[in-house]
Formats: sequence, C-alpha cells, structure tokens
Amino acid sequence: MLKNIIIISLLLITTAAADQAADKAEFKRLYAEFSELYANSEELDPIIEVAEQVYNLAQNIYGKSSQNTAVVLYNLASLYDEKGSNQLNDAEIKAVELYKVYFKILDKLKTPKDETYLDQYFSFVIAENNALGIKSKKLYANRAMKIAQEVNLPPLKLANIEHTIAIINVNKGSIKKAKTFFNQSKENYSKAEGVDHIGVGKNLFWLAKIDVGNDQDDDATEKFLKSIEIFDKNGFKGNDLALISHANLVQIYEKSGQSDKATKHCIAASVERPVDVNRYFIPLYRAQPKYPRGALNSSKEGYVVLEFIVDESGFTKDVKVIESSSKVFEKGSLAAARKYRYAPTVRDGKLIATTGVRVRVEYKVI
Repeated sequence: MLKNIIIISLLLITTAAADQAADKAEFKRLYAEFSELYANSEELDPIIEVAEQVYNLAQNIYGKSSQNTAVVLYNLASLYDEKGSNQLNDAEIKAVELYKVYFKILDKLKTPKDETYLDQYFSFVIAENNALGIKSKKLYANRAMKIAQEVNLPPLKLANIEHTIAIINVNKGSIKKAKTFFNQSKENYSKAEGVDHIGVGKNLFWLAKIDVGNDQDDDATEKFLKSIEIFDKNGFKGNDLALISHANLVQIYEKSGQSDKATKHCIAASVERPVDVNRYFIPLYRAQPKYPRGALNSSKEGYVVLEFIVDESGFTKDVKVIESSSKVFEKGSLAAARKYRYAPTVRDGKLIATTGVRVRVEYKVI
C-alpha cells in the first residue's frame, strides 16, 4: 500500500497545473519534503503532518472534488491507516473518515470500479471494521463483495476477499452469511491452489467453529481434523488455529465420553504450542460443576480453590480443596475438576507431570 503512495503522488506532480505559480511551487516543495520524509523517516507523524499540508493545498489549487485532490487524500488516509495498525484508535478512525471522503469523490467522478478501485475500497472496509467493530456498517462489506464479484477477479484473490468478508460477518454476528462466504472462499482456494491450500484449512476451521455453535459436533470434528491435516502439510503445525482446533476437539471428545481421543489432542496441543506458553495452565476442557440445589434456592454464592497434579496425558490427579467459602460447594467442585483436561507440560522434549496447579471455581447466581 505504501509503495502506491509514492507512485501515485509522482504521477500527480507530473500532471498538476496550479492556477497560481506560488501555489504550484509550494505544492512541489511540500511534495519533495513528503518524499524525503517518506524515504528516510522511521516515524509516521512527520510524514502525516506534511501530507496534511499537501492535501489542504491540493483542495485550494484543484478543488475539493478533483481527481488530483482525491489522490493526495488517499495517500493521507493510507498513512493514518498505517499508523492505526488495524486497531481501534484515533488514527484508524481518522483513516476511515478520510477514506469515506475519498470514495465520495471517486463516485462523483464516476471512477470505474475496477480492480484498483476494489483494492483501495477493501482497505477502507478493513479499516472501518477495525475502527468500529460491531458498530461497523454491513453495507460497506456488502458493497466490496459486490464489486469483487463484478470485477471478475482470479479465484485466489476472490477467495482472500471472501474469507475476510466472512470473518467480518462473524464479528457482527451474521453467522449464516459468514458461512456462505467461508464456503465460497474454500471453493475458490481449492480451484486456484488445490484442496490442501492453507486457505482451505482456514475456512474449514471457521466452518467448524460455526458447527460447534450450532451443536453439530460430528460435522465440526470432521472439519477440525481436516484443517489440522492441511496446516501440517503446509508447515503451519502449532499455529493459533491449529491449537484452537486441538482444544475444540478435546472438548467435543470429552463431552461424548471419548477420553482416549481427547488425550491425543491434549498431547498434540502440548507438543505443537510455543515453548513460552507452557507456563500458562488453562484447561482445554473444563467440566461445569453442579450448583448445589439448596445454595441455589437460597441464592447463596461462593467459591472453591482447588489444587492438583496434571499428568503426562493432561488428566488431573490428587485433586484437593485448598480454600472454600463453604463446604457446600466443595463436592461438586472436586467432581468437576477431576474431569478437566489440560495440555501437559513439555520439558526437554518430554511430557512431564505438573504439580501445584490451582484453579478457582466460582458460584454465582445469574
């Protein structure tokens, strides 16, 4: 994206014709300063400061809705987008505001909605989603998808866009639409690069997550297993999606009483995860304790702190109560913790038992 800033801006300089010689000279001077900063500065703020001046001057010289003004506006929006780093902050919000003005200009100028337009518009869609989250507008993502379908993109590029649009829909709770786009993306990745492409694996992962949410555990299991297989083939063993897949499979297998199959994925999660993750002990499967009827009827709340060993297969052993607010909560907590499953610790390439693991079980009336 930043390479386009320099190329487009240079084209602007060669074609610009200011009404006043002084304005034109100032515009060229500012652009030269912009280019120098862009080439040599590691800080974005000084570049943005000059880019703001270039944009303001362009409006005076060419008008607010000219093609030339649109070019420098897009450059400025891209810089704020870069500063925002796809996170919710003032820079990303500013980028979104500038992108909106930019596309209003392009549409007023009847700019063809070709692949270049789509690339730029998609940057805006991602920035808007990152800046506003669930408050982002569906119409922007829908418009991007419509343009992508009309442009007749190669399957691989279309698959990338479909996957991103699908995740945006997941974040907004539009699960049905997300599922449609994940399936379309999977098919286009398969068409472009084959059924074992990493993109196919990523889409299968998300489709499995949707299956879990719909209590379709058999379908989810099949997709998680296939996604893990694809990640392995592409050298992505142990990536976040693979580890989450293993964790989900542990939960599915434990819920159905298939502890042996769950153990395989407890160990896989242990062996594949980054070494520094070993210090964090979070259950891959956490059975829910039964709320004691008497305590529930009287709206009594409390807690229990438990300590135990996690063995080489991720099972809990020697579970004991360390502290509790009331004995009434202890029996159910002990029973639940004995069903917990963990990714065991790996040390020097070997699976080992971990002692002194503690959890706090809370009882709250909702």
